Amino acid sequence: MSSYKKDHVLFCEYYLNIVDLITSQYYFSLIKKGVGMAISNVEYSCNECQRSYVGTIEKVTELMQQKRKCQMCAGGLKFPPAVQENFDEVNPSENFEYGCPKCHRSFTRPLGQIMDLIQANRTGCQICGTELKFPEEAFQQIEKISSKGPQVQRGNVDCPICARKCEYELLDPNDKISCRWCGANFRLPLESSAPLRFSSPEIQSISVEEIDQLTYSISSSDAAGTITRQAFLARGAHGDVEEAEVRDVVSSMVSLLDWHPRSTNNSTFIPLTMEEAVKLVAPVLFQTNLFHLYRREGYQEIVINIDEQSKFDTSMLLVNAVGFVSILATGSGVFQTKKEEPEAPQQTFLRVAIFPYSQGSMTGVALDLSIQIDDNPPQKAPEELFNQLAQSIFEKRSAFLAYYALLALYGPGANGSVVANANKTAIRNRLQAMGGVLAARADDWLPFLRME
Repeated sequence: MSSYKKDHVLFCEYYLNIVDLITSQYYFSLIKKGVGMAISNVEYSCNECQRSYVGTIEKVTELMQQKRKCQMCAGGLKFPPAVQENFDEVNPSENFEYGCPKCHRSFTRPLGQIMDLIQANRTGCQICGTELKFPEEAFQQIEKISSKGPQVQRGNVDCPICARKCEYELLDPNDKISCRWCGANFRLPLESSAPLRFSSPEIQSISVEEIDQLTYSISSSDAAGTITRQAFLARGAHGDVEEAEVRDVVSSMVSLLDWHPRSTNNSTFIPLTMEEAVKLVAPVLFQTNLFHLYRREGYQEIVINIDEQSKFDTSMLLVNAVGFVSILATGSGVFQTKKEEPEAPQQTFLRVAIFPYSQGSMTGVALDLSIQIDDNPPQKAPEELFNQLAQSIFEKRSAFLAYYALLALYGPGANGSVVANANKTAIRNRLQAMGGVLAARADDWLPFLRME
């Protein structure tokens, strides 16, 4: 072979070795950064918001060592028992040696990183392709975690409130699924044929026979009462109803069925408990979920910023409130402010006070209205606005009945603004998922379940 050819071959071998070296260093840098690695089977979640996470052993080890919190709600993180036990027994940050038995390259990495390499199936030498020899401790720890660790359940469901697709990763079937669109929290069903759950996993369900007795008083009432009864029976068949839940809903439903408000007496009485009233007054009467709740001595107060509502589809009550506030700009003297000259208000608030109240044999709450301009003292609302409020209460009786029917249909975890936000498609899907008479009459009963 000529000297030229020898030099050419040597140069090519030298060049290829350099390329292999650069390539191997590049890939090892990617491995170190976690690029291109398969996700290991270490799953963990937040104790508070139930958000699920997936991470490498090295990442999980770092989180445990630093006692890090949930990125979403700052709650405590829950790690699989097997990982926690192994963390207590072995330090994944301890350095171990491994290398190639053929080209004799050697490396030193923390045990957690070595485990990640093995789980990602990146076990070949980047220079010669030979299988790397890893320390036995890495395989032992992987075996422990794989044998003890829980399996992650992944999938997607339609949100029962907004009907949009929700993806989930659960360590425990009883963990909550959170809809990123509407914020609803719910759980997977206990049986494949059952609907999604809004109840607690520790539920002590009662029998269908007991539900039948407890709901008898509303069995011959209007459509809302019939739907409530059938919803409880359907959920009870899947072991998803507690006695206290049925008693509370039936009691409230009976009070509403016996209540016949009149638009002529300007009454602001509603037969709701204080707990339910603070959740329902704003979305039902004022058609808004944008409000602040304050607990006062002897009553509670909802404060609605009227200016923030202008870009939303709100009720005529708020529209009229804006009209009454305009009196200020005309200088009529109905509203007294600290300003010497009338100006357009910067912030306008409708304050709705909710008081415990009894009307005859019925107990509930009564509402009082005041309007506040900026930081000036609140002024009692004009009589015309009280008239509008009384008229709205008269017209919204069916909406309050629909709320309790929906509560029976979904479960206690959907109370307040959650079911108030349920859209038409989601409610129809829920009725059909229940099966039986609810599914058969879904389209007929849907109008009675709208809180509008």
